Amino acid sequence: MGGADQIPGACIAMLATPIHTDRRTLGVLAVDCVNPGASRLFVDDLHLVMIVATLMGVDVAAPAQRMRGAR
Repeated sequence: MGGADQIPGACIAMLATPIHTDRRTLGVLAVDCVNPGASRLFVDDLHLVMIVATLMGVDVAAPAQRMRGAR
């Protein structure tokens, strides 16, 4: 559970996307999203989480790719 589960009566959404690199799944990036109005669309939030997960995968893969290029 994240920090958002500590808010009594709040409507909470969980956004999650896999972190990929080199055709492998490294893990999942998950974010609690407090939605007080309960009518909000999360498409933009999900796109942001997906972008961050992609950057995390690239960052993890970068040292291995540099090592392969140095040989």
